[in-house]
Amino acid sequence: MAVELRPFEPSDIDRVMGWITSRELLLLWAGPFLSWPLRREALEEHLAAAGGEKPKLLIYKAVDAETGEAVGHIELTEIDHLNRSARIGRVLVGPDRLRGQGIGQAITRAVLPIALEQLDMHRVDLNVFDYNAGAIACYQKVGFKLDGVMRHARRDGKNYINVCVMSMLEDEWRALSR
Repeated sequence: MAVELRPFEPSDIDRVMGWITSRELLLLWAGPFLSWPLRREALEEHLAAAGGEKPKLLIYKAVDAETGEAVGHIELTEIDHLNRSARIGRVLVGPDRLRGQGIGQAITRAVLPIALEQLDMHRVDLNVFDYNAGAIACYQKVGFKLDGVMRHARRDGKNYINVCVMSMLEDEWRALSR
């Protein structure tokens, strides 16, 4: 499936809230950043932080290029123009019926030209919980490399979670784009 990224708008909030059907899915999507149950106000506040002339956060909805149906969500966070780096965050394939079909790869690939060409970043990285094997495989298929594992970097209640850091550099992306 070919996807296009479009700016995420307040009218998209309810859709994303409908996709987040459990505390576990919210943790995978947003880490400890948002709490369960997900509140509309929390997403409105998050959206208000996006954009501007030199943005530090860009939020997108992913749509099926053929049908226009919203199929996912992705963000570029921690945009650092001085060091030319950005982080991919909050990647979500929308309705359950679409998961496991390569849409996560398409969404991730779609954000790379924005980061590496439009924003002129040199490095794009992401964090993923070490137990999220599907997401790790997705990012590897896109071309991300494992930088390392931050042990016990996040906490979920009394449990600690290891976080894998993965990245792609602009020359690696250009080689893959050819």
